Amino acid sequence: MKRMKRIIAWTAVTVLLLAAMPTANAEEQPTVNGGTFTFVKELEMNKETDIPAAEMKFTIAAGSAAAYSEGKLAVQAGPVKKSGGEVTAPTVSEVSFTPGEQVTDLQVEGEKKIASKTVTVDFTGVTFAAPGIYRYVITEENATSQGVTNDTEAKRTVDVYVNSEDDGTLVIAGYVMYEGEVTAAPSQDGTAAGTKSKGYKNTYEAHNLTIGVVVKGNQASRYKYFAVTVDLENAAPGTKYKVDLSDASETIPLTAEIKPIEARRTDARRMSAAIGALRLAPSDTITQPSELTVGTDGKVHQVYYLRHDQSIQIKDIAPGVSYTAEEDPDDYEMSLGAEGTFVGGYTSLTANVSGTMANKDEDLGFTNTRSGAIPTGVMLTIVPGVIIVGIAVAGVIVFSRKKKENE
Repeated sequence: MKRMKRIIAWTAVTVLLLAAMPTANAEEQPTVNGGTFTFVKELEMNKETDIPAAEMKFTIAAGSAAAYSEGKLAVQAGPVKKSGGEVTAPTVSEVSFTPGEQVTDLQVEGEKKIASKTVTVDFTGVTFAAPGIYRYVITEENATSQGVTNDTEAKRTVDVYVNSEDDGTLVIAGYVMYEGEVTAAPSQDGTAAGTKSKGYKNTYEAHNLTIGVVVKGNQASRYKYFAVTVDLENAAPGTKYKVDLSDASETIPLTAEIKPIEARRTDARRMSAAIGALRLAPSDTITQPSELTVGTDGKVHQVYYLRHDQSIQIKDIAPGVSYTAEEDPDDYEMSLGAEGTFVGGYTSLTANVSGTMANKDEDLGFTNTRSGAIPTGVMLTIVPGVIIVGIAVAGVIVFSRKKKENE
């Protein structure tokens, strides 16, 4: 009896052990990790505008599933990996442009140019366990770069196609990107589930600031240069602004009528000038910059010299940048605003010498006046001179007659 119980017990243990062991014919379900695919990020701007500072970021999440129906393929929400609530796989790379960057992929279309860069979506950290279509949604984050406006549609849908080979091996067959967030299923005959997309297009908007000077009055010199100080603030560090000097003097001899020349000299030369020891050579000149670079503090400070009916135009300043212009009128009477002929076709400049760039060009001007009336009683100063001249002429005549008589 005891022997029978032992046999039954060992038999039960053996059965349990055999049940726990894998069978010789069992096969593991094949899986496949995703690969990478790319889309295009375009930045459109005016043809003459330099590349600005700009950053674009994206997030990715599982898309919506779509059930099977006749003629349609089922779509599954794409698997994701998370850590601390953040999606760690798949990932989407960031894109950045730097001021003045020479972008290799650059196209010109009419008055616009488009700079393009490649964005990579990485699915290598994602495991797909069965054939099918797996859907994801990419969202572009709101633009924070000055002057940059996002694409009108922030979302893109990406379908990952996983196919099964004849031997059961899974492969990534391809990727399809759609504009917007798509919820429909693609057709079995290959008809797309929505409008296909190659990527995103953002735009960069910037405007010009024109500054001019006019001189008036009968005692005013049309050749005198006036110092105009320009300050820009709240700009993106490293941004470069071109300056149109076609209506100004690119170089100015220091022997020209200019105030204050000392602002352009070194401290040592200023000291020499103060004691009268400095002698300017005709070759000494002021060169006015045709490009301004924003400092690390987001500021630009520059002095330009303008004479009658001259102007400069600072190009492509992004909205949000503040500006201030001040002029040293010397002994002239200065008023704000100006009427004349200026760069960019302006004939009238405003009195708005400070402000913030928005969605239009800005302009400002200075009018410097110096006049004086001729004192009354002018004939009292002229008649004595006439009398002296008359006496001199009479003397010459008398002298000539006496000379003839003596001959």
